[in-house]
Amino acid sequence: MMKKVSYLLVLSVIVMFSCFASAKSVIRLNYKGTIKPGTCNIETKVSNVELGTWFLNKEDSGRMETDWVQFELDFNCKQHATQIIGAFQGAASANAHFAIDQTADSAKGIEIELESYSPTGSRWVKRKANEIGVLLNAEELKREGSKLKLRARYSLLTKNPTAGDANASITLVIQNN
Repeated sequence: MMKKVSYLLVLSVIVMFSCFASAKSVIRLNYKGTIKPGTCNIETKVSNVELGTWFLNKEDSGRMETDWVQFELDFNCKQHATQIIGAFQGAASANAHFAIDQTADSAKGIEIELESYSPTGSRWVKRKANEIGVLLNAEELKREGSKLKLRARYSLLTKNPTAGDANASITLVIQNN
């Protein structure tokens, strides 16, 4: 019996040694991460913001942009959000604003500018296409009750724009707070 146990012990050591001897390299994996609360939900169901009609005529040739059109987005932050971070995603114009959707009937030489209001800075902040930024900080969330004020307008990209449809597809993507 003792011989049998010794034989098994020797066999186990040989098998273990051969496994380690055949390993060419060893890597240790460390896992890191963070658990964060969910994002705030957008409660406002705005799907179209009407920027109106811009008549391109000789009398209006010195005008570089239309009047601003203001609108708001309401957020529902079930968790205590520290800030709302997001990006307005869409095709970028040459000025990093938002390009008009390109169709056979679309206007040329026109872009859409977008700004959000910062209550703490008491100023409007330009929003560039596809750029992630803080939309509302912690102080603004407490004071403003999760409302984001926005405004948009048409502006000229070239001296010789052409008339046509001036629609743009812009998606607001909220990142983790």
